[in-house]
Amino acid sequence: MKHYIFLRILRKNCGWGGFEKRLLEYFESVDYTKTRVTLVTNFDIHSGRIRQKGLPVEVKLFPLANPSKPHMPLGARYRFLASLKPDVIVLTQGAFTDFILSDFWAAFMVCPGRIYSLEALGAPEPPARSHKKFFSFIPGFGLWWYKHMLACGLKGWLCRYIVCNGNDSRDRLVKWYGYPRHKTVTVYHGVDLEVFHPDAMAKARLRHSWGIGPGDKVIVSTARLSPEKRIDRLIDAFGEIDGVPSSWLFLVGEGPLRKDLERLAGTKKNAGRIVFVGFQECVMDFLQMSDIFALPSDIEGLSNAMLEAMAVGLVPVVTDVPGAGEAMQNGVNGFIVQKSTQDMYAGLRRALMLSGQEAREISSKARECILTRFNQERGTRETLERLGMAQKQLPLN
Repeated sequence: MKHYIFLRILRKNCGWGGFEKRLLEYFESVDYTKTRVTLVTNFDIHSGRIRQKGLPVEVKLFPLANPSKPHMPLGARYRFLASLKPDVIVLTQGAFTDFILSDFWAAFMVCPGRIYSLEALGAPEPPARSHKKFFSFIPGFGLWWYKHMLACGLKGWLCRYIVCNGNDSRDRLVKWYGYPRHKTVTVYHGVDLEVFHPDAMAKARLRHSWGIGPGDKVIVSTARLSPEKRIDRLIDAFGEIDGVPSSWLFLVGEGPLRKDLERLAGTKKNAGRIVFVGFQECVMDFLQMSDIFALPSDIEGLSNAMLEAMAVGLVPVVTDVPGAGEAMQNGVNGFIVQKSTQDMYAGLRRALMLSGQEAREISSKARECILTRFNQERGTRETLERLGMAQKQLPLN
């Protein structure tokens, strides 16, 4: 029986997100008669849901004095991983910097040729190359930049495969950081279409329960309230909306910036129509009662929230982040805007001013894209195949 170790690093106060949901989908599809799985993390937000699903996945915590500082010295990380006796190690990178080179080295020393990386977020653009001057006039060589780029690029060479959730994310790793193209693969994750679908009756019922008029427009964002999601940009853009049909903004999610964002929302002229609903186990109600989905992020991979909203038939207004152009064609099945308040405002206003027929056409094309390209079962199967994991046999129909 092969023992797979999944390593997951979480930021402090980080709630349940799209990557956690995807990991759970992978674990649900594993054949546990042939595979043993251990999830190692610095903050355990997984055990409860794993138990609810009845999965035999063991959750362990890194032996850290401070879980908010997850990186361990190379020797300590190696000894800890070796003590678990894994056959395969999978580093699940929610962000490009979740694991540093010493983490990859430790994993490689324990399982040479049998480490993998799951990349969920587009890598940031490399820092600008610069150098210091010695004695104020002798130019340096900028060795810090080469050291930084080498440390980032070596992570890819130590892996057997790097599984990316989109071509945008894959291209960033290859072009910017020198990851070997033959080791990088794109596997699109998908949406459970039995769960995420339009429902006109549910929409009317849910809007009535919130006191939303039949002619009102509802904008929804389902995102962690953390800096990279830039919910402040969305609130600022919504605060400028005037002279369009009566509109609401529902913010579904929790995170460290909630109080700051609530204060910001309170300064807007339409503050009474900005609703914070916190973390929701099921976001379907809020998607089904909405008309427009907003994603104002600075960085994404291939956003789960965006795909789910498109499956429900919402009109998406999304910043130009990795993955957006792989699911959307601007003006056809949604709107892609630049990363600024004014551009987000323009995109929201354009979506709000669509005629009924125009909105229905974009909605239909958004859902059609998910139906044809982003199948959850296929994405899960292909990912587990890349990892070499035995999968449950699906029942024959």
